[in-house]
Amino acid sequence: QDGLRIYTKTGGYAGSSTRTELAAGIIALSAHGPIHIGSDSRAFVDTAKKYIKLVNNNARIKKPWKLISDGDLWQHFYNAVQAKGTKAVRITWVKGHATEEHINKGITDERNKQGNDVANKCADIGAALHGEDLIKLSRSRHQDILNN
Repeated sequence: QDGLRIYTKTGGYAGSSTRTELAAGIIALSAHGPIHIGSDSRAFVDTAKKYIKLVNNNARIKKPWKLISDGDLWQHFYNAVQAKGTKAVRITWVKGHATEEHINKGITDERNKQGNDVANKCADIGAALHGEDLIKLSRSRHQDILNN
């Protein structure tokens, strides 16, 4: 009734929020039937739409996947879109960390706010799977970077 929620730890040394969103997009593409992905990552949404358009136009990728940032996963995404068909894939940007003020200004709506809030909770659970020590270390390094 409320949809499917899955989470895991992702990333690694080259992990990024875009790479994590992309991995989730590939998993979503494996679902049976048409899908609609909502993401608060503008980088993921814009790049995904670019590749969907290329698939739709039967265009070739100009660079080798290995020379594209996160090309290993974008190649999987591209192939999955080809297999599913572009008419069965929709991707929408949603405002992340939305407030009532964002809703009142028409930047987002209650449904997208609630969906993003649930996604953030799942992301927090997945991140926690890395373990408390790694999370503390990461927060400390992040603070060091901000302070310098």
